[in-house]
Amino acid sequence: MNIEYSDVDRKLNLNPYSCANIVQNKMINFLGEINLTSDTLRKDYGAFWVVAKLKIHFYDYPMLNDNVFCSTYPSNKSKIRLNLDYVFSDQNKNTFFLAKQELCPVDVETRKIRKLDSIDNIELNDSNLDISFSRWAFNLDEFEKCFDYTVLYCDTDSNCHVNNANYVRFILNTFDADFFDNHTIRDLEIHYINECLEKETIHIYRKQLGNEMLFIITCADKIIIKAKLIFDA
Repeated sequence: MNIEYSDVDRKLNLNPYSCANIVQNKMINFLGEINLTSDTLRKDYGAFWVVAKLKIHFYDYPMLNDNVFCSTYPSNKSKIRLNLDYVFSDQNKNTFFLAKQELCPVDVETRKIRKLDSIDNIELNDSNLDISFSRWAFNLDEFEKCFDYTVLYCDTDSNCHVNNANYVRFILNTFDADFFDNHTIRDLEIHYINECLEKETIHIYRKQLGNEMLFIITCADKIIIKAKLIFDA
């Protein structure tokens, strides 16, 4: 793939929001290769995929017009969860960033999580990526509200809820451009807990701990996502 103008920030580096979109697109491409896209799941199994977690670790940022190569493979699974690992590198195999996703199949009718073995047997690869998901215990009372936002049509996707990458956009928009002129994101992790639909209002909160920024997004008294960014100054 080639980093295009719409992918970059004002330094001409890949924008972390665009990065989340790229990971999502590579997920769809990979699921298409193994014939397990959400469209196939809906038609053959009465289910669809939801992303439960995403983590991205940046070693370096590709820039405008850079060529980036991606390797994608399933690395781990449980009864209800499938992990996909991603390596994004240059033509010399120098790594730009790593990513990991946790996916779950959800029943179309009940909106409840299905077991993976009700879908298909997915062959795994051994993962050597030094990246794993965190466990958090956030207390909303300790967070400061940044802003409220009413979900619009273009925030949603084919599953009729807010697109996963758009939550990254909401989080990044709690900062101004000057902040990113002086800070670089090294880790981005987001846990998707509940879905949010068009016309619903979300509330975005954050809390700083040193070089870490924690986030909670709520909607109608439910926690929708928890997230963390780790910065280099």
